Amino acid sequence: MSGVNAVPLIIGFYMFISAALLVFNIWYIARHRGDDNRHWKKTRKWLREIKRQVRAMADVPGPIADKAHIDKLAKKLQSLAELTAYDDALGRASQFFTTGQIRSYLQSCMPSFRILTVAYARFSDMEKAYYMQGTTRHLAGLETVPIHDDQLYPFLANSNVFCRENTLRLLYAMGDADMVRRAFDILAEKDIFHHETLLTAGLMSFCGDKGALAGSLLEKVNVWPEPMGVAVIRFIEACGADFRQPFFEAIGSKGLGHEVRVAILRYFGNYPFGPMLPTLLSYLRITHRSRDDLAVAAAVALGAYPGKESIGALKDALSSRNWEVRNSAAKSLMMLEATESDLGDVISGQDRFAREMFCYHVQAQEQDDRFPFCSRSEMEA
Repeated sequence: MSGVNAVPLIIGFYMFISAALLVFNIWYIARHRGDDNRHWKKTRKWLREIKRQVRAMADVPGPIADKAHIDKLAKKLQSLAELTAYDDALGRASQFFTTGQIRSYLQSCMPSFRILTVAYARFSDMEKAYYMQGTTRHLAGLETVPIHDDQLYPFLANSNVFCRENTLRLLYAMGDADMVRRAFDILAEKDIFHHETLLTAGLMSFCGDKGALAGSLLEKVNVWPEPMGVAVIRFIEACGADFRQPFFEAIGSKGLGHEVRVAILRYFGNYPFGPMLPTLLSYLRITHRSRDDLAVAAAVALGAYPGKESIGALKDALSSRNWEVRNSAAKSLMMLEATESDLGDVISGQDRFAREMFCYHVQAQEQDDRFPFCSRSEMEA
């Protein structure tokens, strides 16, 4: 076939593909418009029923939702289509009723949510995840939880990261420290990885007594996998809980995990503790390559411990072969407001890298007047 004769065939092929795509798009839009219509029809139906229940509860003492309604929720909401419609209806109901009225209604419906929790434990990961997301959104702050200890396992151990995160968010929102600890126990027992950043952020959203939660979790810091232990330490640090004495005692333990040890050293940078100074100084002087992160953490923490010992150790650390150690030491020296006389041997010494690292931070903070030897003209000379 010649090239000229092939042109009409190629054009026809592309026209066919374009027409097929057009037909597909029309079909797709029509189908999803139908799905949207069915969804909003279900949503309006649930909204009418919720309104009827809340209004009826307002007219009687010791309000409780109708048993038939509770049974209907337990049965109907096992369908994801019904669950999403009910979720949207609850969101719209907040436009007509107070938060207290909605909470009272949901509290009275708790038996249905407990049944649903058992049912969704057998569903797919994404269905479990959506159920937990909706539950977290609407049931946060209620007096009782829709999930018991023995129901946590399928939502944490036999699930994906979305389901685990949504389940943990529900527990944080409920403010039950014992349930949170039990959930963490399950993750640890089954060696399930959940990123420490997610764990730390989740713990910070805990709606109960954060200090009590911190104390409960502290006992397991060196028992759980290191990412979980680090998450707990970061949570304690972020929420302002004072655990300096327990951490000071823990740092001397030989069995303490490496990453946990680093996290504790950084904790003492935000919460200075006099007896900790010798320990920080000893970690700063560690020279084994595998332990450089301990020296970095100690250098950062020493910025909160003014005195000649700290300045002397940090000054020596400016000559470390590790860039991060030198960088952290220079930052901490600036925080301690070391003087030019304190740094005389750095100025006159032969270690160019130590001098340049310190001067970099001097110039970045525009402190050339405090350290004239770090002025750009002097450095260039």
